[in-house]
Amino acid sequence: MQGTTSIGRTLMIVGVIALAAAMIIGFVPSVREYDHGALPAVGFFFILLGMALLFPDMLQDDTKSVSTMRVVVFMLVSVFVIVAIKIGWQAPNFDDFKIDRTWVYILGLTLGSKVFQSFSEGMDGQATVAKKDRQPWFKCGRQRPRFDAAPSPPSDEADLCLHQAQ
Repeated sequence: MQGTTSIGRTLMIVGVIALAAAMIIGFVPSVREYDHGALPAVGFFFILLGMALLFPDMLQDDTKSVSTMRVVVFMLVSVFVIVAIKIGWQAPNFDDFKIDRTWVYILGLTLGSKVFQSFSEGMDGQATVAKKDRQPWFKCGRQRPRFDAAPSPPSDEADLCLHQAQ
């Protein structure tokens, strides 16, 4: 964990330096013709990648495992932002800032699928909680009781909890 945070911090610092260098290059007339927006785009990508490594919790779900859908959405939004920075860095005014219309469909589909996944995960979580509330042995931290055996008197606190719930 410590290794990824130091790599993430380093990537973010390199990204900020790249953005600062791109701004400085933009003010120098002799090298302005070589400035096509790649340096700020790569710098911002380093910042985003560094954020993912520095704060890995943003890509984890409720079970603390990495969510594939969150990674896909993060990377797709990252690519869109990189393309927008590269195009916007070259555009002298807002009228020249043009992105292909298919990006709207790609972003809408990706973010819509994320919403659908979150909704379905939320429904599964609610059903599990509701099921546990209806079954008293879950409240006591026990396994499901066997109904083929005759009930025995309570022998410890867990059995007492189970018998009280019945």
